[in-house]
Amino acid sequence: MNKNLENGSKEEIKKSKAERAELREKLYQKIESEILESGLKYGDVKSTLSKLIIIYTDKANNVLNDADIQKVVESPRFIR
Repeated sequence: MNKNLENGSKEEIKKSKAERAELREKLYQKIESEILESGLKYGDVKSTLSKLIIIYTDKANNVLNDADIQKVVESPRFIR
């Protein structure tokens, strides 16, 4: 969670969640638009999206593998 929000008010946290939801929706729309304009087949698009997931999962794991276990334990399981 953002350091500024760890001690922030519930209103700040809600605002952040709303802002993130809006950004996710914009990203979704951009990706969908690119997919539709690409002219690729379903399998090609699925393969491309899977590749992105794998790359970002690997990178996230690299970051997490270098994190102190105490920080990991203190972190909430889900942040939405």
